[in-house]
Amino acid sequence: MLTSKNKNHILKIFWDGVVLLFSFWVIYLIKYHTFKITTDYLHYLIALMLCWLISTVVTQKFKIRENRSESYPQKQLVLSLFILAGSISLYSMVIKEYDYSRFVIFGSLGLFYLLEVMLLSGKYFAPLFFKSDKKFKQRRSFTFLVFEFILLIVVFNIIFYINNITFNIGEENIVLLSGLYFIIVFVGLIFHQYDIKSHENYITAIWPFLKSIFVVIFAISIFSLFLKFTEYSSRMILATISLFYLIEILIVSVYYIFTKPKTTDEPGVNIFHAPLISDVSDLIYDTDIERVTQKKYIYIDNWLKDVSIKEKLKKMYLNECPKVFSFLDKVIELNSFNFNETEIIRSADPYNVQVLPNNSLSLFMNLHEINDLRRINEYIITVNSKLKKGGVFVGRFFPLEYRHDSIYSKYPKSLAGIIYIFDFIWKRLFPKLPVTQKIYFALTKGKNRVMSKAQGLGRLYYCGFESIGITVIDNCLYFVMKKVKEPCMDENPSYGPLFKMKRYGKEGKLIYVYKFRTMHPYSEYLQDYMIKLYGYGENGKPADDFRVTQWGKFLRKHWLDELPQLLNVLKGDMRLVGIRPLSNKFLEEYPEDIIRKRFKYKPGCVPPYVALRKQSVEEYIESERQYLIEKEKHPYWTDIKYFVWALYNIFTNKIRSA
Repeated sequence: MLTSKNKNHILKIFWDGVVLLFSFWVIYLIKYHTFKITTDYLHYLIALMLCWLISTVVTQKFKIRENRSESYPQKQLVLSLFILAGSISLYSMVIKEYDYSRFVIFGSLGLFYLLEVMLLSGKYFAPLFFKSDKKFKQRRSFTFLVFEFILLIVVFNIIFYINNITFNIGEENIVLLSGLYFIIVFVGLIFHQYDIKSHENYITAIWPFLKSIFVVIFAISIFSLFLKFTEYSSRMILATISLFYLIEILIVSVYYIFTKPKTTDEPGVNIFHAPLISDVSDLIYDTDIERVTQKKYIYIDNWLKDVSIKEKLKKMYLNECPKVFSFLDKVIELNSFNFNETEIIRSADPYNVQVLPNNSLSLFMNLHEINDLRRINEYIITVNSKLKKGGVFVGRFFPLEYRHDSIYSKYPKSLAGIIYIFDFIWKRLFPKLPVTQKIYFALTKGKNRVMSKAQGLGRLYYCGFESIGITVIDNCLYFVMKKVKEPCMDENPSYGPLFKMKRYGKEGKLIYVYKFRTMHPYSEYLQDYMIKLYGYGENGKPADDFRVTQWGKFLRKHWLDELPQLLNVLKGDMRLVGIRPLSNKFLEEYPEDIIRKRFKYKPGCVPPYVALRKQSVEEYIESERQYLIEKEKHPYWTDIKYFVWALYNIFTNKIRSA
């Protein structure tokens, strides 16, 4: 006994068969001007219906539709038509019947496919096949298919007329045109050309059409070779394809312009819609805030709420940025800032800051990315001069860490890889090389500069600020910084591959120790920040250190960053084996007795903790104590022993550098 579901499925197949019969009779009538079918064509019609039934069952084009979210089973229709065309062609070859008109064969199949798409997508006939709740999308995609069909006919006739001064294209060219349309639709389905929607990016909008052009040309070229098209026919087809896709891309470009998300602040009027306005304080965001302390920063304890900036930020300046307001409200007490001592802008023009009086502001906010500033340090230093001691600077920048994901989210994956390579060369290599640096800044004026999280925060610390809190909102890093001192003017941030550090050598003498740079520029100014926020890891260095670059991790892992210290050995500042050359901050953590013993000897490239496999701060001290005791007794043998142990630990991965 048939269920209602099976009856519905059989009904769909029945109507599809009716459409095929109708298509055949229409094309047969156009060709022979009669409904009377000859015996040969009657045999062909029986074979056609049998092949159709086989293709329908094999592809399950109606059954699959019930479990799919597509507007209609376009891929199944094309696959079914392909099997039908192939099987009926094979039938004609097997029985050696070559008198069938190709116009009737391929014309009826083309009309059948067109009507099938129309019936499956139409507003009124769709219930014959299935129920759909996506009629608008169906009609829109169907309209695009019909438009392509009409456009192809028009373009082909134009090209034909230019070459022959007549519109009588003949039966041969009708068959050729039908095959061309089938290929164009098939390729369009493969590349989702008919998934019409609004795109964020123009390249993404036209990318399916650009790919289709090449694939269609390749496919036509293959058919031209095997079917032995004349040179004239090949030129006709290539000219048709070129003009056809040129018009399509122009239309898609216009469509993109009119459907692009609105960028103007002019609101659209909809009198039938009353939006619900939520209070910002009711919204909850997971902003993943990084903070040294969990207490709100208060600028003035005895503030006056009637002149505070909080309500202005909430209802005016940050009305469209509730996440930003929520972040600020979590890290600083907004009521403690006087409105009269606040400046809020969104500009990359340094003039807007330069004209402000010095030491006049308690809060300065610029919501434009500082990546667009040509002289970033100069700008931040200017902001520092306008703020009072303890004043707050709020801003944002686009970190390098999100650039890869940003490019791959905007462009098709195959194109994004190419764009990312060129972006890396242009944005990250050109600004750093001496010769290309001038070219880069001359062309870009410093706009959209690539800057890592470590470099952005390091610049702020270098210019006299200290972090209150940072967070990432919509791929932008927002920071709240407090002015704690005047900017650093006597130190050069590490930019090149080689840098040197101030360290204490023999007898407390200052020396400069060379290393390969493994961190982003300005990272050295974040040392205290990293320790306060993350503390020390197992290796005695700051944990979760985002300042280290990818290639820096490789150098550290294989101890290659230490190789330049051989220059110190040649200069006589260091030895091959010995105590670590320490900074003043690290030296303060050492006991007085060890400090006195340390100053008797030169520091070494290979420190004792590598030989003894001790990596915490406390173990550093103990390993040096043990080494110094042994060295006093056996100076040369101790160095040889520790050097051999260190090499063994390094090559057997018993100890890690980072």
